[in-house]
Amino acid sequence: MKMDEHNEVINHPDTYDAIVEWLRVQKSILIGWTDQQGSHFDVLFNLSPDGQGNIQRGLHNSRYFLFVSVIGKGTFGFKIFDRAGDLFPSYVAEKLSLSENVTTEELTTLLNEVITRLGNVREPEDYVEKCMSYEIPFFFESKEDMPCDSCGVVRSKHD
Repeated sequence: MKMDEHNEVINHPDTYDAIVEWLRVQKSILIGWTDQQGSHFDVLFNLSPDGQGNIQRGLHNSRYFLFVSVIGKGTFGFKIFDRAGDLFPSYVAEKLSLSENVTTEELTTLLNEVITRLGNVREPEDYVEKCMSYEIPFFFESKEDMPCDSCGVVRSKHD
């Protein structure tokens, strides 16, 4: 993980790779992050947490989301499947209760790089063919455990 002279995590390919590797092994990581412009956030990443009860706010099944918490600000579960593309700073600001500024832009870069490295961005064309052709992400045992690209239902539950 790449650090600055104050021992704070900064945006860098080594950082993105280290976060993803940590998530693969531990499913959760807390970092002290800076935008290198004087702002600091403590950011908690949580991949595929187990869920109980009626999960709301558009989260169908928590194992298909990367939960990001900016401590003292906000938390949101970002999709790791069926994404139309990169997150926008305005969207990240809204979901994490942040202002739209350079810090949010840099945080958005961090989130996009981590999510991309998790291997989730796929083109939305021809869902059925892609549904059965891409590699199985590390946190699923088989393709049947994964959500269908077109409807989100776990494939083993399809008619």
